[in-house]
Amino acid sequence: MLAHEVMTTSVVTVQPDTPVREIAALLSKHGFSGVPVVQEDGRLLGIVSESDLIRHEAIDAEPKGKWWLEGLSDPDAIARTYAKAHGRTASDVMTRHVATIADDATIENVAEVLGSHDIKRVPVMHEGRLVGIITRSDLVRALAKSKSAHFATPIDSGSVQKAILERMSQEPWLDASYVNVLVKQEVVELRGYIASADQGHALQVLVGEIDPSLKVDNRLEIGLPIASDFA
Repeated sequence: MLAHEVMTTSVVTVQPDTPVREIAALLSKHGFSGVPVVQEDGRLLGIVSESDLIRHEAIDAEPKGKWWLEGLSDPDAIARTYAKAHGRTASDVMTRHVATIADDATIENVAEVLGSHDIKRVPVMHEGRLVGIITRSDLVRALAKSKSAHFATPIDSGSVQKAILERMSQEPWLDASYVNVLVKQEVVELRGYIASADQGHALQVLVGEIDPSLKVDNRLEIGLPIASDFA
């Protein structure tokens, strides 16, 4: 599934000269956490987020004398901060360096960008222009839909067992030497021994990834047996 298949195309945007108060009202009205700032031709200039507006108000409340003391060490940084505090338009307070995603990116790429940048939304671009936006909520819905479609067709017990065993053999955290997997209809029975409760829980998660509709009957005993147990 690609970004353009899950993105919201009717994106609410503002212009660089949109007043800060109008932006705050817009975010409040729609329940948005941020809004893109674009030129008339659709080119993205930045984003004004709730954090930008909060920072704007907080800095503006600081004593004016503080500007000159801090300016002695880094005049350019203080100049930018001053503009954010005293600015009255989107171009003054917006974040200019914005993480974006191409419209043909996969939803896995989108998830990586949202996670690595710790952001709630990411603009979707096509040939340098804003064509949509994807929020964390959009991504969750897309992933749920994708998994539902993937598992819509039932698979036989043998195929399920094979898929589970293959995945188990690939996981470096799992000591599956004494784990037996038996699949009966929609129930996966786990028997034998496993090194720790953490590994046991992770194994159940692994089964859920193979097919979320499966029920797990976990009969594993915690702790690996010693050789004398089989003497």
